[in-house]
Amino acid sequence: MFTISEYEHIKKEFDIEMKAQSKKIRRLWGSIFIVSLLVSVGFIFLFPNQFKNSGTLWILPTYGGLAVLTGLIGYLISVKYVSEKPFFNVLFKRIYEKINLSLGLFLDYKAYEKKVGKEFNKNGGLFTGMCSVKVRRHVSGYTKNQTKFDIYDCIMTTSNGKSQQTHFDGTYYIVHRSLNTIVQARTKGSPRIKGKKLFRRKEVTNLKYYTESDQMIDSKDRQIMEFYEKVIIDPNIKSVYMGTNRDEVHLAVWYRKHPARKNKNVSINVLNAYKDTFEAELNVLEDINNIGYF
Repeated sequence: MFTISEYEHIKKEFDIEMKAQSKKIRRLWGSIFIVSLLVSVGFIFLFPNQFKNSGTLWILPTYGGLAVLTGLIGYLISVKYVSEKPFFNVLFKRIYEKINLSLGLFLDYKAYEKKVGKEFNKNGGLFTGMCSVKVRRHVSGYTKNQTKFDIYDCIMTTSNGKSQQTHFDGTYYIVHRSLNTIVQARTKGSPRIKGKKLFRRKEVTNLKYYTESDQMIDSKDRQIMEFYEKVIIDPNIKSVYMGTNRDEVHLAVWYRKHPARKNKNVSINVLNAYKDTFEAELNVLEDINNIGYF
């Protein structure tokens, strides 16, 4: 738990970052509003006869008015807008420092990591390999028995140029250990493992479960299914995707309301709630790592 003095120190740093981000956003929308207004006024002086012709009368009020209105609305919204960046850049960083100190861990935290590409998504085969991946939060470390893990708070999307589809927006776990099997358990969709064809197991009726062949469902499979059902039972969870390859176990959890997103009012209780969420994620990793051992 955070002390009052710790909270006040972090909150001061957080507020400075929040003010800087808010100022940047207001400047952007303020510039858009002023430029659109000046351009619209300029067109009035450059083409004074446009309002005398019925064919051109509607152009400036429609397009110019829309541009000015968009800029004005954007600026008004930016005044009250709460940026997510101070949460990931400052608040969450300090929380992980507290977790490392209190639990004796060596977690590595990075916000908005740009060098993380599509590789972990392709390796997991839970979603199409064509996804663009944006990582907000990346945490790496080791479990109690020194198994490497990664946590990605990320969003995966594809676009056809006209519309964008979100395939996943949530917390993506990777435990770097082999279960010596390739399986998937999913809320919806089908496996996307490159070069592998998995078969839907019809005898498993309570979830979509896929294996490499029609081999008998063994104790390891049952542990995977039991773990999956334990996760999906949470009413705040929208969907869950879990799979293994030869070297890793992947778990993707999509929340209805993600517990690690920005909060309009940051208090010591909110700070401790975030800390509880991150520690709960570490417990999930331990549970994943225990599959196949018991």
